[in-house]
Amino acid sequence: MADVDSDGLCKLEKKVNYYLVKLLSMNAINEDEFNLLKPMDSSYPDLYGLPKLHKPYTPPTSNSINVSFT
Repeated sequence: MADVDSDGLCKLEKKVNYYLVKLLSMNAINEDEFNLLKPMDSSYPDLYGLPKLHKPYTPPTSNSINVSFT
């Protein structure tokens, strides 16, 4: 498996957290919503499986657990 630079993902998490803290301080969201929306230990999705070549327009299967945005 190829190593992927996670620097971009860390920057994205920091940006999302910055805006969530801002929303929390403006009382636009409450503490529970903040905790639900806050990304932690995100990773890129893993693609796996063989494509179904006999079926048109079939997207690849992906694992989206612990992924920032799906």
